[in-house]
Amino acid sequence: MQVLAGAFATGRYNFKVGGEAFDFSGLPFAGAEVENLAKTIPTTTQFIDQAFTPEVTVPKMDDYTVVHLATHAAFVVGTPDDSFILFGNGDRITLREMQNWSLTSL
Repeated sequence: MQVLAGAFATGRYNFKVGGEAFDFSGLPFAGAEVENLAKTIPTTTQFIDQAFTPEVTVPKMDDYTVVHLATHAAFVVGTPDDSFILFGNGDRITLREMQNWSLTSL
């Protein structure tokens, strides 16, 4: 098993998407969660906070059998362009963009 794990553990991001305001704080135990995962499964690659970016994380996803993201997301019914996953550096990937991910299933 090969695990890619990302966490938004510290910081705070405020922004508007589709007319709705969002205010997300880091998840205090997300970093420890990813670190414990890496201790349990030594083949884990971990990205925490500023290292957890779409540019680094998304291209590597196909190289792993498990992708674990400890972060926030917002799912807006009927609007995939407004629904998103938040990365540790504050960047977001929309559901529309996620359609382009080529995650393989085992």
